[in-house]
Amino acid sequence: MVRLKLKILKMLIFCLVKITNIFNSNLKILIISNNAFFFENGISLNIKYSNRYLKSILKSNKGNSFEEFFNYNKSIISDDLESIIDVGSNYGEFTFFVSNKFPNSKILSIEGSSLNYGILKQNFQNSILKNKNIFLVNKIISENVELTKITTNKNAENQIISKKIASSNFEKIKNENFEISESDTLIGVCKKFNFDKIDFLKVDIEGAEIFLKNDILLLKPKYIMLEFDARKTNVQKYIDMMKSLEQLYLIFRVENNSKLITINNVENIINDSVNISKLSNGYDFFLKLK
Repeated sequence: MVRLKLKILKMLIFCLVKITNIFNSNLKILIISNNAFFFENGISLNIKYSNRYLKSILKSNKGNSFEEFFNYNKSIISDDLESIIDVGSNYGEFTFFVSNKFPNSKILSIEGSSLNYGILKQNFQNSILKNKNIFLVNKIISENVELTKITTNKNAENQIISKKIASSNFEKIKNENFEISESDTLIGVCKKFNFDKIDFLKVDIEGAEIFLKNDILLLKPKYIMLEFDARKTNVQKYIDMMKSLEQLYLIFRVENNSKLITINNVENIINDSVNISKLSNGYDFFLKLK
């Protein structure tokens, strides 16, 4: 019976190899217990939850992998990043990529959803990374320390509702699709993990980026990558945030080919892009401290 099971298993693995060859896939697949992972350059990503981006592993004809982003923009981004914070790290793909690219850096990977955080930890435990100085944190980041609700059913697109903003409606929001947690500020988390400076800050928290404005202005990260998605954010507040940041930062828009394009009028760019953003997954701004 054992031999038969082993024979069937070998046949299934052989078929899987054949299938990946048919699709010209160079992906390596790691099977551990009841889980399968894409595995490349020491990075493990649970297959079940990693079919959306794979930017750390795949190169596309659009040139929008993480590796291509850093390679294309060497003249803008220095290669000596020592402290990196990933706010909204989801399943850890960007965290793991920069940990390999900058092995001597100190990295803080923050994910607000406890479900996503569990997958992040699992991916981390099954990865073989060059950098051992990585801290994983399950915390919602906002402008205040307060009770906050976060959706539980949207994977990479979970959104938050703070008690302060929702006011009396906070308790009325149905809990079956939310979990309740206490949020913290970016400054607060930096203090707890002894981040005296931030060389690179990535923020992708589905419309809640606007709540980090004051902390960003105080912390002054050297580089910032900010998501913009008009479907999920208050556009006017986002414009106000970017105008404030414009006093300290050079602002670029990340194009589909990963190249950074300098922009001189943030408000016009955002307004022109609102209709496009509403029909897509949004895009990123990149900021460099003047």
